[in-house]
Amino acid sequence: MSAIKSGGPIKGIDACNDQAAKIALANSSKQIILGRSSHKLRNPENAPEKWLVEPIKLFASGKQSQPQLLKIDDEHQGFIEPIKIQAPCLTCHGTEIAKPISEKLTQVYPEDQATGFQLNDFRGIFWVKIKK
Repeated sequence: MSAIKSGGPIKGIDACNDQAAKIALANSSKQIILGRSSHKLRNPENAPEKWLVEPIKLFASGKQSQPQLLKIDDEHQGFIEPIKIQAPCLTCHGTEIAKPISEKLTQVYPEDQATGFQLNDFRGIFWVKIKK
């Protein structure tokens, strides 16, 4: 059962803060690295690597909307897929966030920029960096 289903959005914030990086690391290897990033970061540790900056701008501007396979350099390629805001996401990422949730977000993510989204807005990307 997910943390949100069992404990609501407050528990979901804690779970995301504690577990997201661990899940990415557990599913990465020397050959494949997983992550997520955005133009509006919640967690500064998810700041985009150099190869992600331009694609994120294209997704955020609406000029790109489909997943992409990219050449990063001679040794790596990357895959990126957009994250779109769904209705449950608005609880923590929308324009009207309940005070207890907003307070928890400020406590856990004092530099949070990841609010103000509408349904189906571009939220960020999932990315995979693959060593050739």
